Amino acid sequence: MAMSTKIGRNDPCPCGSGKNYKKCCLAKLESKRKIPDVSDRIPVKEPVHSLRDKITRFMERGNFKSSFEPATQLYWNTIEEGLQPPGKMEEADVSGLMEWFIHDYILPEYKKTIIALFLESNPRLTKEELQILKDWQMTNISVFQIHRVEEGHGIYAEDIFTGEECYLRDVSISKAAKQWELLITRKVWVLNEWQLSAVGRILPPQEKGEIYDFVMAHYRDYQRDHPGATIVEFLHVKGYLLNNYVLTRAVKPVEMPTFVTSDGEEILICEAIFDVLDFEKAVKKLSKTPDYQMASQIEDEEGQQYTFNWLERGETPLPSQERDQKRRITYQSFYTDGPGHESHRVLGNVDVYQDRLKLSVLGKERFKVGKDLLKKHLKMSINHRIDTLQSLDAKMREDKKGSRAVREKIDPDLERKLLKDLFDDHYKMWLDSKIPALEYTTPREASKTKEGQEKLEDLLRVLEYEVRRQKETGLIDYDISWIREELAMIKDK
Repeated sequence: MAMSTKIGRNDPCPCGSGKNYKKCCLAKLESKRKIPDVSDRIPVKEPVHSLRDKITRFMERGNFKSSFEPATQLYWNTIEEGLQPPGKMEEADVSGLMEWFIHDYILPEYKKTIIALFLESNPRLTKEELQILKDWQMTNISVFQIHRVEEGHGIYAEDIFTGEECYLRDVSISKAAKQWELLITRKVWVLNEWQLSAVGRILPPQEKGEIYDFVMAHYRDYQRDHPGATIVEFLHVKGYLLNNYVLTRAVKPVEMPTFVTSDGEEILICEAIFDVLDFEKAVKKLSKTPDYQMASQIEDEEGQQYTFNWLERGETPLPSQERDQKRRITYQSFYTDGPGHESHRVLGNVDVYQDRLKLSVLGKERFKVGKDLLKKHLKMSINHRIDTLQSLDAKMREDKKGSRAVREKIDPDLERKLLKDLFDDHYKMWLDSKIPALEYTTPREASKTKEGQEKLEDLLRVLEYEVRRQKETGLIDYDISWIREELAMIKDK
């Protein structure tokens, strides 16, 4: 995702006053963020409803029918050629179309919007209605990320394109939306508060990067013909693209993702079996070779057994490959000696038994490198016997078919403790693991730079959203708030 355009508190105010942002327009915004008393809402509802009815009657009396069909084709469309939008509009879709047609669509014969023509017609309005109408002249659809929900009142949100934060009064959204979700809607100023328009669409926070990049790419194209145009002006003219994005997302066939290794190779479960000719020599050599890290040592009736992680360090010649990562899920794990230490990718595992050695790797190309490396380091201590290769789908079908064991019941308190320990260990290691979304830096490293903090913040929001969602569905119950404290990424909620 591109860097945010958010204005710093001490930056010059964009209004041109010459003052710092925090002493000028930000102060005005702060006053608008405060939750108005519920009683303030009552007198506002009537002029809003009355004004909307008058605008609708003006539209119905006007000669705008010839413009409605081309406007509908523009709004009710997808962003991919050959992909058809849904054939039928739901009630919310019709409301969204009508609102956009009134507020944003430039009528070819008038070169103006319907709401602008209505103001020019000198309608008979109350003082409150006239003020609302004037404030509605330049609005736009945008995408807001929800920072905090005041259930029964409204939401605190940030426009992901401008960085502007505000409090939006809307009881319905406050009951339906979750923290960090994205809301595609129009905000309008109504006398003393920001309100949401009648229509809104909620998306998960995982969509933020994609929808941001989609809009900004079209914005850059728009600026070629309209130099100096702001993102707000662009969204006022091209806001229908956000609906096109949502429609495309709704009708596009779901592509099953491909699971790949951390170097982009499609996952294939590969195992090589070697005869062990000199057990002690093999273990000693692996223990002293930087490419391998001992993970466990046990002793049973079969004798001593060792497990080593094969790491991307030492002489391992495995450069990452440039591959198309679209619709791919990367499986990867890392090893680190502890907080602040360098982490290394785990490429496979080596199990050493008294009479045999097993190399387990995910990926055919990586498998070949792993076998060659073992032969180079262990030489006459081992002798290759056989290889097995199996696709991930086949392995999953096999496991599902053979999984008939009934899970033994364990004490709930013990289960919670075991799960907490598991997640604690996972996220402690995650803090020092190189993450693709952070340009292959670790979360701890990313937290130390401004650009890294922006990417890390988005990642933490998705993580918090998913953990909360799983908690609500009863899948897990784990508190990850300590991660922000560990990274000094505390944010007002």
